[in-house]
Amino acid sequence: MKNCNHWAIASQKPSIAHSRKSPPQRGQIVELFDRHKSSTLSQSEAVELDRYLLLEPWVRLAKAHAYKHLQTAA
Repeated sequence: MKNCNHWAIASQKPSIAHSRKSPPQRGQIVELFDRHKSSTLSQSEAVELDRYLLLEPWVRLAKAHAYKHLQTAA
């Protein structure tokens, strides 16, 4: 099972390395940050922002790893 996951991830490295948030996604995150600053987040929005803040560093690490792998493979 571990090898299957490795190959699945390895085959997606180019798409992972070059992925970007869509403008609506970026706008939603900016809006959540702004509403957090003004203390007007609902509970579900606070959970969404917390999840984003938790996962974003991991996404950046995965993208950096994929990009590094693409550079060494080329």
